[in-house]
Amino acid sequence: MSLFHKASGQPSYKKTLLFYSILCITFALLIWYFYMQADRTVIWIYDGVYQHYAAFDYLCEAIKDLFHGNFAFFDYTIGQGADIYTTLNSYNLTDPVSALCACLVFLSRTTRYTLMLFIKLYLGGAAVIFYGYCIKSKNGFVVMCAALTYAFSGHMIYVLPRHPNFSCWYYCLPLILAGVELYRRQKKSLPLILFVFLAVVSNYYAAVIVLMLAAVYVVLLFIEDWLIMKEGLGTAFLKGLKIAGLMILGCLLAAVILIPTGILYLNNARVLEKSGYQGSNLHYTLKYYLRFYKESFLPNGYVGHHTVLGYNIVLFFPFVWALFSRKREYLIWKIMILVMTGFAFVPFFGKVLNGGGYVYNRWVFCLPLFFSILMIRVMPEFYAERSESSDQPNTHQKTQTLPVTLSIILYAATCWSLAAQDGVRAIAVIICLAVSSLLLLSCRKKKNVLTALTFVTTLIGIFILVFGRYSPSIGNYTGEFLETAAAEDFYAGHSSLAAVERKDGFYRVDKFETIPINTDKMNHVYGTSLWWSLLPSNVYEYYRGLGLYTVYQNCHFRGLDARSGLLQIADASYYTAPLGDVNVFTVPVGYEAVETENSPYVVYENDAVSYPAYVYSGYMTRDTYDALSGIDKEQALLQSCVIENESVDQVSGRLSEVTPICAGESLPYQIETKGISLDGATAIVEENGAMMTLTTEMPGNCAIYLSFGKTRVAPPRAFTEAIVTRRGADSAAQKTIKFENETYNWPSNLDETIIYLGCPKAGTNYIDIQFGLSGEYTLPDMQIIAVPVESYTAKEEALSFKSVKAMDIGHDRISVNVDMETNGILQLAVPYSTGWTAVVDGEKVDVLPTDVMYMGLPLEKGEHQIFLRYRTPGLLAGVLVSLLTLIGMIVSFGVRRRRRVKRTPHNTRRA
Repeated sequence: MSLFHKASGQPSYKKTLLFYSILCITFALLIWYFYMQADRTVIWIYDGVYQHYAAFDYLCEAIKDLFHGNFAFFDYTIGQGADIYTTLNSYNLTDPVSALCACLVFLSRTTRYTLMLFIKLYLGGAAVIFYGYCIKSKNGFVVMCAALTYAFSGHMIYVLPRHPNFSCWYYCLPLILAGVELYRRQKKSLPLILFVFLAVVSNYYAAVIVLMLAAVYVVLLFIEDWLIMKEGLGTAFLKGLKIAGLMILGCLLAAVILIPTGILYLNNARVLEKSGYQGSNLHYTLKYYLRFYKESFLPNGYVGHHTVLGYNIVLFFPFVWALFSRKREYLIWKIMILVMTGFAFVPFFGKVLNGGGYVYNRWVFCLPLFFSILMIRVMPEFYAERSESSDQPNTHQKTQTLPVTLSIILYAATCWSLAAQDGVRAIAVIICLAVSSLLLLSCRKKKNVLTALTFVTTLIGIFILVFGRYSPSIGNYTGEFLETAAAEDFYAGHSSLAAVERKDGFYRVDKFETIPINTDKMNHVYGTSLWWSLLPSNVYEYYRGLGLYTVYQNCHFRGLDARSGLLQIADASYYTAPLGDVNVFTVPVGYEAVETENSPYVVYENDAVSYPAYVYSGYMTRDTYDALSGIDKEQALLQSCVIENESVDQVSGRLSEVTPICAGESLPYQIETKGISLDGATAIVEENGAMMTLTTEMPGNCAIYLSFGKTRVAPPRAFTEAIVTRRGADSAAQKTIKFENETYNWPSNLDETIIYLGCPKAGTNYIDIQFGLSGEYTLPDMQIIAVPVESYTAKEEALSFKSVKAMDIGHDRISVNVDMETNGILQLAVPYSTGWTAVVDGEKVDVLPTDVMYMGLPLEKGEHQIFLRYRTPGLLAGVLVSLLTLIGMIVSFGVRRRRRVKRTPHNTRRA
């Protein structure tokens, strides 16, 4: 204990931080050892590979460009084009810790990424130490133990490697809570403002969660000040109001980030559309609650819906002790933990505390934090009661010891009974032994003995959590991460155009569904697939409305399914697929193979695609377009421009409204089943791998589609797939689709699912649908549609590439020279955003949203010079608000400082 205190007896937080740093580095090296032993990186093979490491790589490139005086607000390697500043702020674009690591150019990017992860883990515990300092805890040793239990909680070591860019919430929340305490105790307002600013700047998504949790904390403190500290209602309310005002001031200071990203967030498909868990908003399943109880203190535990707790066992004792304590100062913290635990029991709070997007309980990191804070508050007083100089325990202490002991025994016993696997049982035994050592704390012992027991139990708890999660014999968590040998070459290895002599100019690349997404930036290509959290809703509406089965989620699109009309509209000159079995993918109409050498990919090119700009001579209203099927929509887009209903007045009278002519034939088919019984539109799949076969006669020279209405599957499962295979005498194709249900609708919430199956020759073909899991599959309006190939050549008649004479396209600017033969709409194959402004022949004109996702300009007959420029929507307003807030703060603090200086001589003379 003396190691953590000064000679005066006061706690030394420098020593506390030093010992914490040593132990934190030690356990971090243990985690890193498991990665090295498994020859793995810390890049998770799912979100880590495709989002977090890709975003970090993007940040490294952005910083390098910034040093060269270049910075773009719009980038075509984010899907078909998106705002960098806002899309990537939900990751790490403006995160100071990530930026610092990205600047270490002498290290490899994987090393910088790893360093970023461990720095954020360290900062989580360091922020808890700062909180202990702010509340003037008198026991630096307990603060260190609490910091370690938080930094190496089961939640932290599980979630942080998966989502390192979101992990600024681990240190931002305790820093904000520390700022609140500084204001309550010392009237220091600047730290709270700066900590809120840091949270918003670091990561918008994390800031939403952190600020809501901090708001709950402030509300409970208001109740404490009013009911427990006996402050007047008005005084307590005013204090809470001032704290809220300081937090708002921090948000205003970060308005340069908050306003632009907020605009995108409010227009985001994840907020506007349903996604993730869609069951009852009031309760989870019974299995969820049993797991919550059993696995709260167990390593390698997963409750469900991303609810991962993994408390260090040392935290159990102070909570139970405080639970049965009569001290008023513990009441608010008991309420805090019970309230937040209650939030984890109700799906509605999982949705709200996840930013309103979908039910996901990543926010439960606050529970290990609040347990750690409770430890900081309880354990020093417990030591004081049990110190060597204390008398024999009083009656209250004796009566308190009994329920604490019984609670620990009850918990240990039920953990044992509920544990199902032998490995988990073994861990439960170790935990029971660790808990049993805490029983000694309820006896009258010397303070150094109590300290030693707490320290040993803390270290044992951390080791159990780390070993149980990462050990190959138990959790084997490293198996979910990218291999070291593959890390540096992973993205370059998926450069599908590396062996092709590419044509000049701007063009896009569509990829077969199995090629990893978000690799475009590293490979310097423009694609049609993406997977980023914050996207404008019009992008999702476009993909969803066309029934693309490649819409994996409402923020995750795996290309345009080789549908020729959509590729031409998107200016996709190339289509690529893995080299090997050519029977697994389909070739778009009008695309021819390109010779490649030593390439793992086969590449197809369409010479007819020339510019990402073309002219429509007619239009159709959005209402007309929405009434069409997904297959008919594709044909309609080749004939006329889709205008939003509110924009019709700007083109009416200048252009003619077009009624699309849609050619498509529904082919008759026969059904054969194996392991499946049919009940109307419902296929009752009796065994895993059961198959349904559709037999039909193909007409030849037609594009073939398999179409469903709104598909569903029961019982509810997170992911249920089926493999669709077309077999013919001359060719074959195979694709994988996902089914939705009432509880999970991660695939996309599609109202229609369409699968392109190629252009076979005339003759008998078979379409096999093999279901991965048993269940009841609803397949309404199942059709095989044949569309004549000639329908796709209508673009040459309806769309005029000849009008576009020259075009120069950059990240933030586009210039086009056109010679219009008649009035029309120049459409640019660039996703619409209010950030684009256009000047035509020197005059500013409105940019219209067209074809749901793209943007267009109505033009008169004749020659025109067009210049478009992009700036992040809301950025200017954000800069102004941030500047005004900063100026206001400087003036306010200057005035207050002058007043204090004036008062000081007066008070000194009186003294």
